[in-house]
Amino acid sequence: MPRYVPDPTSQADHLLQLIGQFYDSTPLSPIGERLNEAIQALLDCRVDADLGRAFTDIHRLLERLPHGNNLGDRFCFDAELIASIRDDWSGCSQYLGSMIIPKYGDEWGHHSMNLPNFKDSGLPRVDLVVFCGGDSLDCVSLLNYPWLIHELAHNLFIPQDSIGCANLTIEINRFVRGCKLRSFSASAHQQTAQNAKYDSLEKAWLGYGSGGHWLHELAADAVTVWTLGPAFLAAFIDTVENPHPFHTNAKHPSYEMRTMSLLNLAEKLGWSSHVEEMKNLLEKWTHLYGSTVTNDYLQQRRASILDAAAIDTFNLCERLQLPLCDQSMITQVTRDFESSAKLEFNSKLLLFAWQAERSLTKSEYRDWERSALHQLTMTPMQ
Repeated sequence: MPRYVPDPTSQADHLLQLIGQFYDSTPLSPIGERLNEAIQALLDCRVDADLGRAFTDIHRLLERLPHGNNLGDRFCFDAELIASIRDDWSGCSQYLGSMIIPKYGDEWGHHSMNLPNFKDSGLPRVDLVVFCGGDSLDCVSLLNYPWLIHELAHNLFIPQDSIGCANLTIEINRFVRGCKLRSFSASAHQQTAQNAKYDSLEKAWLGYGSGGHWLHELAADAVTVWTLGPAFLAAFIDTVENPHPFHTNAKHPSYEMRTMSLLNLAEKLGWSSHVEEMKNLLEKWTHLYGSTVTNDYLQQRRASILDAAAIDTFNLCERLQLPLCDQSMITQVTRDFESSAKLEFNSKLLLFAWQAERSLTKSEYRDWERSALHQLTMTPMQ
């Protein structure tokens, strides 16, 4: 029996109906408009085999995207904050995706979706920033929102040429070359195993020349501490709970490595007085898990490598003209907080929250955050 192939026109009608249901007359109506345009462009091409795959991609995209007819009050708050941060980052806004949409889940994250079957249809890349918690203002914790900057930093790195790694490349190559020379007298089998290990390390750090996964993760941390200073250091400590702080994989450096990197970055930026908890955390991890740490791991995160990564990521921040959080900014935030200055949608809101938490009792801070959200969203206080 011949395989049933759905009629492309019927598939398109079904998709258009879903798009209208999800997005017409909603804050996400631009998504619906772009998807409608893409479907029409596909129908105009009339290549049935490609249409089936493309319509399947669109349907999968609809399953992952938030639906405009079911948005909570937090969605509007988060979308406005993302837009304002984009304005703050005017020097690098051209690198950010044109359609960054909040979504909600168990942990912070970033996902980009492309539809390769019809790139020429005018549909832009769709980026999701996953916020921790549900789509309700009751789930907002501004003290954790520095992680929004971290996820937006990942969005900056999607263009292949948006991150440089010249210093790290030199240091990694020097390290790998030295290791291979030292293993010259080993057996052929041992040399093969060692070379595979070093090649894997090189790929984890450098990828294909524009920076590998490890560099991207540390660079996202660097962008966040560059723009938020001690507010991110505090959020990092509050959030990091990992039973395997020395564990690495192909995509992620260890939490211990990230903490070491942040200590290095903080000292370079003048935030040494805000890293005591990080140092205590490292001591705790070393006490609990230090016996499991291998020499190979210690080589992977040697100080010279982390320092080279820090130089490259700071060069990136300067090149993209990202706003620098320095002591003068913290002083101004403190003055504005003490004078009860009007809050605005921008990244300084997160510094305000950090300052409020330092200045108030827990109960007073909860009242302040609740009042701030009310002021920014004009929702009734309960």
